[in-house]
Amino acid sequence: MTTALENERKFIISDVTAMLADVCNSALSRDTIYQHYNSGLTTRIRKRISRSCTCGEVTTYTITQKSGLHADLSRSEREMEMPADLFDMLLDDTSLFTVHLKKIRICWNNPVDGLMWELDCIQEDDGSSFWLAEIELQSMDSTFHKPSWIGNEVTGDDRYMFVNIAQHGCPRGD
Repeated sequence: MTTALENERKFIISDVTAMLADVCNSALSRDTIYQHYNSGLTTRIRKRISRSCTCGEVTTYTITQKSGLHADLSRSEREMEMPADLFDMLLDDTSLFTVHLKKIRICWNNPVDGLMWELDCIQEDDGSSFWLAEIELQSMDSTFHKPSWIGNEVTGDDRYMFVNIAQHGCPRGD
């Protein structure tokens, strides 16, 4: 199991058309992610199907616990891989994992500063979608280049935490 300090900043993607034009031919991978949260919302299990031109399709299963939002908006994260049969067993216990989220993730290296952005399309039950961008940094005050299609920062806004989106849907009106 790995434990790390997560220094992640999150933004709304304000211009999806421009973003797709920028990243379409240079994306490192395109993933479909199924996230399931326990009733206490402290633990997540995830099935991630990654597709890349170099590795083909790879499926991984993980269990993650995140804790404590620190003053600088970083937080602790513990994650480990698990076998598919354990994932299926946990998912079958409907009392454990009751909140679900499906998203498409595109990993893209910004050519200006070389930092990787994770671009998430959250797919809602009504067929609509909502885009967020995340960037992992060395520290929360690290400098980075913001592409023109990046909108408002929502780091630290609980409405944009994936567990809350899975429970309540995507925030509207921002």
